Amino acid sequence: QAMTTHEPVEVNAGDPAGDRDFGVRVMRAEAEAVLRASDLLDDRFERAVGLVVETARQGGSLVVSGMGKSGLIGAKISATISSVGVPSHVVHPAEAVHGDLGRITKKDCLLALSYSGTTAEVVALASIVRQDGLPVISITRGDADAAAAHPDLAAAFAGAVDNRVDFRLRRPAHFNKVRQRNACNR
Repeated sequence: QAMTTHEPVEVNAGDPAGDRDFGVRVMRAEAEAVLRASDLLDDRFERAVGLVVETARQGGSLVVSGMGKSGLIGAKISATISSVGVPSHVVHPAEAVHGDLGRITKKDCLLALSYSGTTAEVVALASIVRQDGLPVISITRGDADAAAAHPDLAAAFAGAVDNRVDFRLRRPAHFNKVRQRNACNR
């Protein structure tokens, strides 16, 4: 059974059978999301791979950037790309405009990750590197045409992530006491 954002999942940690059932449901939901994402791959994916391969052949790196969770996902993408022999590194978009632009060379390609496609720091970085003539690949859940300052290639995965699971983890019993104590100490 597919889980959606409209179907919160209550978790009662500590119940082995419930924990196992929860784990199975999470893994199935993730597997379904990957299958939906695979259905969305088209010629843009092939062109993106071609850009990355050509960048590596010319001695450049795939520079990956994103804010928040997108940045964490980008770090994993960069690590995986590096492990297969393609030079790659992460540049935090907010740090880029404060001195880290020097880590990006004329031979590089930017992979800009933004859930919305409009994250200000990611859009600003993409705009800067586009002005320098570097190719930009964007992955977003939002409108691919608007993502990351009009990249060379944009992939929107709205159909893959619309049915995310809303995990409502129960807070530990002591959570409210800690919160109340902190409020009193202000």
